[in-house]
Amino acid sequence: AAQVVGADGEPIGGDGPPTSGGNWVDDPANPYALVEGRAPASSGEIVVDRGTATTGSLEIGDATTVRTPTPVAATVVGIVACGEEDSIGGSGYIGFTEADAREYLLGGDTGSTSLTLRAADGTSPDELRDRVASTLPEGFEALTGDQASQRATEQVGDEFLDAFEVSLLVFTGVALLVAAFSIFNTFSVVLAQRTRESALLRAVGATRRQVLGSITLEAAIVGVLAAVGGVIVGLGLAVGLTEGMGSLGIDLPGGITVEPSSLLVAAGVGLVVTLVASLAPAVRASRVAPLAALRDAAVDRSDGSRVRTGLGVLLSAAGAALVMVAALGEPDAALAMVGWGAALCTIGVVVLGPVIARPAARLLGAPLLVVRGSTGELARGNAMRNPRRTAGTASALMIGVAVVSLFTVVGSSVSTMIRQSVVGSISSDLLLVDDGMSGSGMSPDLAPRISALDEVDEAVGLGYAAALFGGQEQEFVVTNPELLARSLDVGLRDGSIEDLDDDQLAISTDLAEERGWEVGSTVDVGFIDGTTMPLTVGAVYDDAGLAEGAIMSRATWTEHSTRALDSVIAVTLTNGVGAAEGAAAVDAAVSGSGAPAAQTLDEYADDVAGQINQQLGIVYVLLALSIIIALMGIANTLSLSIHERSRELGLLRAIGQTRGQLRAMVRLESVLIAVFGTVGGIGLGLFLAWGLVSTLDQLVQTATVFSAPVAQLWVIALIGAVAGVLAATRPARRAARLDVLGAIAAE
Repeated sequence: AAQVVGADGEPIGGDGPPTSGGNWVDDPANPYALVEGRAPASSGEIVVDRGTATTGSLEIGDATTVRTPTPVAATVVGIVACGEEDSIGGSGYIGFTEADAREYLLGGDTGSTSLTLRAADGTSPDELRDRVASTLPEGFEALTGDQASQRATEQVGDEFLDAFEVSLLVFTGVALLVAAFSIFNTFSVVLAQRTRESALLRAVGATRRQVLGSITLEAAIVGVLAAVGGVIVGLGLAVGLTEGMGSLGIDLPGGITVEPSSLLVAAGVGLVVTLVASLAPAVRASRVAPLAALRDAAVDRSDGSRVRTGLGVLLSAAGAALVMVAALGEPDAALAMVGWGAALCTIGVVVLGPVIARPAARLLGAPLLVVRGSTGELARGNAMRNPRRTAGTASALMIGVAVVSLFTVVGSSVSTMIRQSVVGSISSDLLLVDDGMSGSGMSPDLAPRISALDEVDEAVGLGYAAALFGGQEQEFVVTNPELLARSLDVGLRDGSIEDLDDDQLAISTDLAEERGWEVGSTVDVGFIDGTTMPLTVGAVYDDAGLAEGAIMSRATWTEHSTRALDSVIAVTLTNGVGAAEGAAAVDAAVSGSGAPAAQTLDEYADDVAGQINQQLGIVYVLLALSIIIALMGIANTLSLSIHERSRELGLLRAIGQTRGQLRAMVRLESVLIAVFGTVGGIGLGLFLAWGLVSTLDQLVQTATVFSAPVAQLWVIALIGAVAGVLAATRPARRAARLDVLGAIAAE
């Protein structure tokens, strides 16, 4: 890997798409082609991709630095592009002369990391592959161009896209579930208003099947129209998302790809969700007896259903039990148990919704009697009158808020865990952390350079590598064990890290327990150069943040590796030197190398927390769609209920209620429904977050801390209340504009 430094002194890229380097080859097999300048001809000359040059404000003739990780002075002599694209998917590329590439990227090795061959006329790619494969040494593989492309696609999928797709599917599922509740509520209200119509149809000879069929056809038409509209809006959002990714440096070569099958699947899912959500109201409407045409509106008694109460309690209890067993015990499938428990809890709470809606509305609405008097009492009564509708409308919002609360609490808990387990184990004063994903790292020469400063007592670099421990891949820390022991409290259990020799290594307690090793055990370590070396366990320690897995001396690792790099440098300042003074001295010493700025431990913790919050921000944006759908459902239900209660509202106006009081009544009813859903969502999210955090404690074998950010949860609750006001704006205005006499005369 290689990373070029821009004109502003900051490394370019590495926070998403990778940055890479290699020897420049002027050949059609090279995906990049020169578009400006010339190819590198002498040492110190490079070409860069057009995207990197634009981002870093680099032009032909500019002097820059390339992190390999050793800082290398270079001059830009050429700009390259991949066809019409500035780069390949936003990744960075630096092309050296062959001699420079071997020296800086392979440590002077005369070999190559890959070979590209072009078949002669009359030879197929498969033929060429088979012939080449027969000459390759063990451990190497020959691939055709199509196979290499497929392998690269699968690798990207394994590392990023698969997880990204799963995340999108989860958020899509939440949004569809919330939308299903809104559809269910809409059809429930509409069909309840048409009870007399359904009864008259039955009275004149229509069968239940005919009534059900007509409603299903109506739902299908609505579903088709909604699906078509959703596909159009989705395409627009995809274009916007692509532009947003481009602004972050993640370009999609060729733009977005629209596959007809994907559009058909999306439209089909929308149609199916609409039909399924409308099924229960349709069946209920088909069961209306002909004599119902002679009655007034039916009374909702769903809150008194013993079957509903029993089923809801059973599902909720079963879900809570699964979560608690996974959190407090150590079952093999703890994470799966939490998932199933969360699903059962959610379903149980939804089933219990109508049962608890009436008492919840009475309790939450009690302050309204004091604040708004009779208007508040009427609003509370409206929310209590139809518990099934209130619960159904609030459930959509509850699910969205529960997921938001879940991620908020988990993010806060992870941040607190990092502060306690990572920062708490570091005895140094400053850290330089290469937190990008470029793989370029920092040069091992930087730590000795920093140690030579008068303001610094000592500095130790930590690199991360992987090898085969007893035939199984294991990640470990490459460092100076003596300096590390003075800079990091690893929780030593046995042996000595400070006295580790080059033929020894230290292992974590988790690794020791898993593999049955202890101090004195011999571990056969297989290095990336193909050699295997027996190392003796010289110490056993608890996992401590920056030193997870195992610790190996740098001398042992560099003997078998062509490149050495540090990802972290821990700096201990001289007594009497303040953090600000020390950081300034360190930054000046590494200036021009592209190394990150020195941070205090608190700044490092804040930076990590900021990264978690940034990731949560993406989650919130995705979940905002489900919240918006839920609020639209509240507004839609209120609008329909206004139409249903036209006569009642007209009578209220006739006996003296003002337009302002009527608008306030509708708004307060909406706020009650929104607060009911928000409070329920926060409570459910807190419980599930506790279960998930406690389960992670067992999976990662790290002491996690359940941390509920009270301020953020209050903000979520406040947003829920404000959202209720916003959702009621249009229904309240419509209610206030009702013609009094016309409303009284309505049936």
